[in-house]
Amino acid sequence: MMYDIDYTKSSQVSSLEGQVLSQYQFLASQLNVLSHEISLLTVKASEDQGESKVSGSAHNLSENLRNLEMKIGLIHTLFKGAVYTLFLEQDQEEEQKEEEEDLASEELS
Repeated sequence: MMYDIDYTKSSQVSSLEGQVLSQYQFLASQLNVLSHEISLLTVKASEDQGESKVSGSAHNLSENLRNLEMKIGLIHTLFKGAVYTLFLEQDQEEEQKEEEEDLASEELS
């Protein structure tokens, strides 16, 4: 690959142009790494689903991400419900304690 050229020391471009080209070079290498990682994820997902073909398509990746998003949404909803239930139980306990204290103070009066 052509990612080993040091554009900052090139006499054919200015210093600023060299820096910009170096940043583009770095970005290109990072995008290649990302592309490779996405390919590995889609191949792994295909194998997990029992598919025999190796598919690195964006469609499969977006489908896997959508399934993950739905599962996370479900977990979030369940978590919110559990927290809401805890708050309700805590409020009920506090109300019961207040009622018991009121009854106790009325009995003493």
